[in-house]
This record gives sequence, structure tokens and C-alpha cells, in this order.
Amino acid sequence: MHILVVEDEGRLAALMSRRLIEERHTADVIRDGITGLALALATNADYDLIVLDRMLPGLDGLDLCRGIRAAGVAVPVLTLSARADVEDCVAAFDAGADDYLTKPFALEELLARVHALGRRSGPLARGPGPGACAGEPAAPEAAAQDGATTRRGRGLIGSLRRVWARALTGAAFMSGRSGRSSSVS
Repeated sequence: MHILVVEDEGRLAALMSRRLIEERHTADVIRDGITGLALALATNADYDLIVLDRMLPGLDGLDLCRGIRAAGVAVPVLTLSARADVEDCVAAFDAGADDYLTKPFALEELLARVHALGRRSGPLARGPGPGACAGEPAAPEAAAQDGATTRRGRGLIGSLRRVWARALTGAAFMSGRSGRSSSVS
């Protein structure tokens, strides 16, 4: 599966990315909500799953999830959060998340949830390329992980900077029309 990981904690993001790659997935790692929203909207069908931290700089994970659902993006979303209260979990589901995992968590549980969401939404994983051995990345770009983003992600970020302002302005306008305040900071 091709997975978008939106997690601001660098060590955790790198650890998740490495384990996903070991499981023959590809992962684009983004560390803020605004960039995560831009990538999710710009590459709509390219991601098989989004793993999303709840508390992110720039744009909260719940607002990011609401934004992609409002845009019609149906990719499964697994929300990660240090908040373990039932109200927080329900808020994530109400925002459009498909699953919720509280931190700290075992990587085995994260992988089990990723695989379960993959079974429900499409192919479980991309198989290794010709001549690849078990444990090797499934795609060449998976080997290019640099701890922040893939080359493809960095290229998209550069081309989307102008789109962010328009998207956020539109979201603020829409929330103002509905009487809700925007939590975009």
C-alpha cells in the first residue's frame, strides 16, 4: 500500500516509516497538517491509507480529516493520538476517521490496523518488484526515504504552496457561513 503518514514527532514518524517499508509498503512522511492536507487533496487516489496524528502544527488532525472528507476523498484514515478519552475517540470518528489508536502503541498493533484497513479498502500490499527479496522496499521511491519526505512529496509540496492559502481561505469562509469557528492557526 502507498501510505501518507502525517506525524510531527520526528522519531516516531521515522520509526513508523521504516516499519511500513519493511512490510513492503511505501510511505510519504509529512510533519504538519497543512502540508498533509495539501498532499491528500492533490494526490487523492494515490494513497491507499492515511495515518494521521491528531495534534499537528499548522492544522489539527481532526480538521485535516474533515477537509479531506469534505473534498470527497474516501481513503481510509487511521488517527493516532495521545488522548485516550472516549470523547476524543468519538470526535475522530465524527471527523471521518476509520480507526483510532492511542499513543503509546506497539508497532505490531499499528501494522495490524494498517493491514485490516487495507483488506477493507483494496489490495493488502504492493508486492515486491521482480527479483526483490522479502523485506526489500516494494518500490524504488521507498528506498529514497530521508526522514522528512520522499522526493515525490517534496516536489508536490513545492508546487502546492499557492494552493494552501486558497484552501485555508475557503475553509475559513465555509466555517464562517455555518456558524462554526475555524481552528486553523
